[in-house]
Amino acid sequence: MKKIFFICLAGIVLFSCNQVLAVKEISSGSNLTAKIEPSNPQAGEVVTISLQGYGFNIDTSFITWFVNGKSASARTGLKTKTFLLGRVGEKTEISAYVRASNGQSASKTFIFEPASLNLTWQAYSYVPPFYQGAALPSAGSQIKIWAIPYVIDRNGQKVDNKALLYQWSKNDIPESDASGLGRDIFSFLAGSGQQLKISLTVTTADTNNISAQKTLLINTVAPETLIYEYQPLVGPAYQKALGQELDLYRDNVSLWGETYYLPGTNPANFNYSWTINNLPAGSEPQEPRLINLLRQSNASGYNVLNFSALSPLIEIGANKSITVKYGGNILNQQP
Repeated sequence: MKKIFFICLAGIVLFSCNQVLAVKEISSGSNLTAKIEPSNPQAGEVVTISLQGYGFNIDTSFITWFVNGKSASARTGLKTKTFLLGRVGEKTEISAYVRASNGQSASKTFIFEPASLNLTWQAYSYVPPFYQGAALPSAGSQIKIWAIPYVIDRNGQKVDNKALLYQWSKNDIPESDASGLGRDIFSFLAGSGQQLKISLTVTTADTNNISAQKTLLINTVAPETLIYEYQPLVGPAYQKALGQELDLYRDNVSLWGETYYLPGTNPANFNYSWTINNLPAGSEPQEPRLINLLRQSNASGYNVLNFSALSPLIEIGANKSITVKYGGNILNQQP
């Protein structure tokens, strides 16, 4: 971790949003295929349908296009159709009728029914107050995902979110216990060292259902610890973490150990420890993340200082070591 800035409150909810589209295709004749670009168009976006024929020459075929049941264009070789997709919940029907020069015929009809599906998620791992950024998931941390669909039925009415069917899957494995009517929240524990692929399909409960789909990728991270100088009247100097070495020119210095992304949100529940040259070093009784160091005169050298933090939830932790250089006698911790 190279940058630590503290400007806004921790616990920011990450937001993932894009409109998705329900497309139904009706065909006659198996010798006609179509490509839709973009493959996942949004409401109000320009869409192009391209036709390709097998067993006949599409370029010499007479093609008629219909938009919402009305003839829009027709001529030989007109194998592409570009149009503007309607608003969320507004159905757009595009049909292509092909008559080949050898007498073959085929048709395709596409019914576009745009829906909106947003996913927000939050990881319940620890970050310090005023940390700029979101808490990231580590092994054992809880992740909660909220689905925010916007689906319009065929009567033009918004479908209540709790009246929709939610089908969740994690890493392509259906999560049946988390799925069902109105199940718009998915909560689970993150695994270790993996990318999580969360997919959701939302459908209306009627037989002529309208659907929306979304896939979300979430990367887990390893917990980290950093060490900062501590000012008695100000607190940890969060604007700059210590590097690999600390030159101790003063007679004493206070240091603060901080942890990031351990599973859990209450730092009081974590176990902290300090060591000097691999020997236990006492910290402040009321605040185990704080240690005071003294130097004495007449000698110079260095000591290795280590801070570690452990989450008792799943026995996962992280540590940080720095080399403290000093002029004076052996480095001692101040109880």
